[in-house]
Amino acid sequence: MQFSHPRETTVLCGHEDILKRVIQSFDMGRLPHALLLSGPKGIGKATFAYYLARYLLSQTAEQSLAFDLGDQVNRPSLLMFDESVVSQVAARAHVDLFVVEKGLHPRTGKERQEITVDEARKLRKFFSLTAVSSLWRVAIIDSVDEMNRSGANAILKVLEEPPKQTLLILISHIHELPFNTITSRCQRQVFQPLILKDFISALASEGETLSLSELELIFHLSDGSPGIATGVIHNDGLTLFRELENLLGQAPRIDYSKVHNLSDELCARGAEEKFDLAMKYIAKWLSTAIRAKFNPKVGIPIVSQDMSTASRLISGKKLDEWVHLWEETNRLYKQVKKINLDRKHVFLSTFLSISKLSES
Repeated sequence: MQFSHPRETTVLCGHEDILKRVIQSFDMGRLPHALLLSGPKGIGKATFAYYLARYLLSQTAEQSLAFDLGDQVNRPSLLMFDESVVSQVAARAHVDLFVVEKGLHPRTGKERQEITVDEARKLRKFFSLTAVSSLWRVAIIDSVDEMNRSGANAILKVLEEPPKQTLLILISHIHELPFNTITSRCQRQVFQPLILKDFISALASEGETLSLSELELIFHLSDGSPGIATGVIHNDGLTLFRELENLLGQAPRIDYSKVHNLSDELCARGAEEKFDLAMKYIAKWLSTAIRAKFNPKVGIPIVSQDMSTASRLISGKKLDEWVHLWEETNRLYKQVKKINLDRKHVFLSTFLSISKLSES
């Protein structure tokens, strides 16, 4: 039985050309043994990877023969898959699919900081086996950016001697991988942030109903990433943004009682995602205000208030200090997760720094 999986339309929003190229390579018998999907986080790379995995794992010997003979009549639609394959891949239970992720630490139960060499070695073992229920074996690494040097070396051995009828899909959220030996052995497909039209279509497929003005604001807050946008919506990110906007607009006379109340909310257990959003908003507010100092017509402002309210805070004499504060805000945000910095201290010190720099 075949059916159209409802979430599959999301992957086509803005990435149709990449999908077409990869499927054409498959049809011509030129599908590479490894694909590197690179681009900003949350724009559909993982969704694309699982779509392609379902597509390959749905192939049968009869359909494969039909492709070889050039018979397009028996070819399944790009949105049609075997129902059992769809459910098995969704549950990560398909015997011919292997997924490499950071996973949880067995002792602490917390997410690991990187993909270990042990996980990479399991991938090598998976590719040493033969396919069980399909013609292909597919592995997905999400993401290769989080792999340590030892793990990368283990993966390299798979890339050097790829087995037949296998596809390794590597997902990367950064522009340049530190492992050039891996990049050179993959076919790279670069994913661009979605334009507003495709972004709205992607959110609509998730069942979200928002006004156009809300969608436009979320688009800019998330940099065109549906994945990040979903986090904004689920964490009441628009309300959070407006609260931060009001507080920042008061600088240098910020109401610290409200800042403390907000920090208590953001630093509570289970509010990690909301804290992440708050720090991203502040960094974006700073970068937009700095750019507006050079160019008052700096595109659509991230804040709904007049950008002059933010840019007036930035003195030309202190411009270097503002740029340093923006860099430090980004650094501290990244360090919170990496070395478990105190979230409340980071949040309050950022506001205090903004207030001090705003003083004339």
